[in-house]
Amino acid sequence: MGFPGDADRYERGWKLCYSPPEPGAIPANVLRTFRRAMPLVVDTMCYQRFPELGDRALAEVIKFAPKELEIMEEAAGRLAAGNDPGVVPERFLIGAARIAFDRQLARPGVITRNFYKELARR
Repeated sequence: MGFPGDADRYERGWKLCYSPPEPGAIPANVLRTFRRAMPLVVDTMCYQRFPELGDRALAEVIKFAPKELEIMEEAAGRLAAGNDPGVVPERFLIGAARIAFDRQLARPGVITRNFYKELARR
């Protein structure tokens, strides 16, 4: 998708948030083959074409690449400052609010208020 290195960061974050599963909660075969199966599952779900999607891949239907992240980052700054974030898709507002929160661009209450104000405006 064009985000090298992010997968490792997300995996570390996931492990910080969630405890390892109880022994036996996930079948041993699933755990043992996960690293090999994961890329196949992602490829199948995101990059293979499906008739139900007009013979397109999910990654084509819901585009998200570095350019879209850049748009969200710019919208985050505007949202935190109380400015119009521009003509960004609504789904990007959620990410923009999260970026603003993570980077402490404004107090959480300010980000929340500006997010809902912009969402209601649309």
